[in-house]
Amino acid sequence: MDNSRPTRIVTFIKRRSDITEQQFYDHWGNIHASLIVPWALKHNFEYTQIHTPKHMRNQFKATVPAPFDEVLDYDGAAEWNIPSLEKLIEAFGDPYYRDVIEPDEHNFLHKSSKEAISTTAHGIWKPIVLEGKALVNAKEEMLQYQKIENRELDKE
Repeated sequence: MDNSRPTRIVTFIKRRSDITEQQFYDHWGNIHASLIVPWALKHNFEYTQIHTPKHMRNQFKATVPAPFDEVLDYDGAAEWNIPSLEKLIEAFGDPYYRDVIEPDEHNFLHKSSKEAISTTAHGIWKPIVLEGKALVNAKEEMLQYQKIENRELDKE
């Protein structure tokens, strides 16, 4: 993979076992998020937090049919849209990351545990449907969908 092109990274995270979910989300969403802002802006990163409390994971698993009901057992995910993998590596060498962000991660993540940040997906962002618009050619599939929809409406 070309390390110099824009990419997305999703990192699934678990909270420290000695803090509650509420303490985790409060710290991550308020304190840590604010610490990330100047660093992300400096390095031209987009950063999104996905909070996944246990009750939401359980609700999803109970509601969605198999095989789509498998839920990763993580407290959340951090999504990064970055200019390049090279820029990410450079940003991790930034003194602000080393002196401010990384030490704060110990306040809510199991940094010493492999479970803390154990799964990362790194790849090229390829939107298919965005803002209500298809970004790929799906004319034939749209016609097929409309036929099925019309058939279902006729049954009613």
